[in-house]
Amino acid sequence: MNSFLEGICVRDILWNESKLHIRNTKTYKERIVLIQSKMKNQLQKYIQIRGVLETDALFVTLDGEKMSKRQFQNRVTFYGKTVEIKGMRCSCAILLGISFPN
Repeated sequence: MNSFLEGICVRDILWNESKLHIRNTKTYKERIVLIQSKMKNQLQKYIQIRGVLETDALFVTLDGEKMSKRQFQNRVTFYGKTVEIKGMRCSCAILLGISFPN
């Protein structure tokens, strides 16, 4: 799993354009991906719950620290098992529906 999720910052959400700026890809190429209105609404709710923190990292722990690559992997594995995803690889990119061509 690459580290693009742990590198996403609040400032990377381009609200007016409904886009997300992905900076830390495995090929070191920045990407701009479209986000649907439902995802935009969920991100707004999440940020409201997340609150104002010292870190600009979008995804944080309960302690307000930036989530690590391992923490993402653990959560994806846990939720993949919880919803009984079988017969396919379960990764952050797959769950988000993001394709990063080489």
